[in-house]
Amino acid sequence: MGNREKKFKMQMTKDSLYDFMLHHSYSGLTGIFSIVFSIAFLIAGVVMYAVGRISISWMIALIVIAAAMAFSTPFQLRTDAARQMRNNQIYREPVTFSVSDRGIAVIQNKNKKFFTWKEIRKVRITKKAAGFYYERQYALVMTRKAFDEQGLLEIVQANMPEKDIKILK
Repeated sequence: MGNREKKFKMQMTKDSLYDFMLHHSYSGLTGIFSIVFSIAFLIAGVVMYAVGRISISWMIALIVIAAAMAFSTPFQLRTDAARQMRNNQIYREPVTFSVSDRGIAVIQNKNKKFFTWKEIRKVRITKKAAGFYYERQYALVMTRKAFDEQGLLEIVQANMPEKDIKILK
């Protein structure tokens, strides 16, 4: 460990937040099950129609259910990201991050919160966002652009076990 430190101000974007929320949702059991059930309804509809067990109307109904299951989560998350951007101060207003070998400080207006690297459970870097999970369901989220421009990967890799860092393409 050295004394690297990067301090920067960042404004969250709706696309970055949506990208992170999408990854978060689909990396858990609920997201995996929604994909599995969508595929199962699709296959069941086609196979059952092909062997003559259901009418074309029922096959279409099963395909519509599969499509609804597949597309409802991304649609809902896009809506949620827009709502979070409007209603949640941490996303609506710029945030100052200070990332160092000691940990991550988040400063907004008069509020300041500091997380040591021992408190950070895992780091997930998606195409448009970087999330630092400090609890199972809660993460500090920044744009991937800010993460890359500040060269934070070096600090993260120096302070987190490799198994807890995932970079998704």
